[in-house]
Amino acid sequence: MKEYICIYDEDDMMYILNPYAQNTELIRCKDCKYYRWEIDMCDEPYSTAHNVVHEDDYCSRAERKDKDETD
Repeated sequence: MKEYICIYDEDDMMYILNPYAQNTELIRCKDCKYYRWEIDMCDEPYSTAHNVVHEDDYCSRAERKDKDETD
């Protein structure tokens, strides 16, 4: 199931897609090609440091790994 970042509109009492996220799909670390599950680290090349992450985390630089990639 795809996930998107939403904002809760209290006036209309409903969730709306976040206009600042350009309605892009949220990609969890466990589905990102930069996630290294063996050590819970992110290998995103433009990162200034290799960050400790967890499989349910997400970020704006995530890229979905190919279906043929294995962990």
